[in-house]
Amino acid sequence: MPKPSPLREWWNKFDEHTADLTQGEYGAYRLLVNWYYAYSELPVSREQLYSIARAVSLEERQRADLVLHKRFVL
Repeated sequence: MPKPSPLREWWNKFDEHTADLTQGEYGAYRLLVNWYYAYSELPVSREQLYSIARAVSLEERQRADLVLHKRFVL
């Protein structure tokens, strides 16, 4: 029997943690999480957060706001 992969287990947990997000929310979340892990904090400016999440339209910004409130402590 193959040994369990820690990376596969991590992705399974990540998928479980993000199962309630829509595709657009998931994209914003991934971009924001990548930034957070690279720099240990998120910027304070809402415009900078939108830029990181690549949220240009009003709908994309609303999705980014939803993700920020659901998943991050602001």
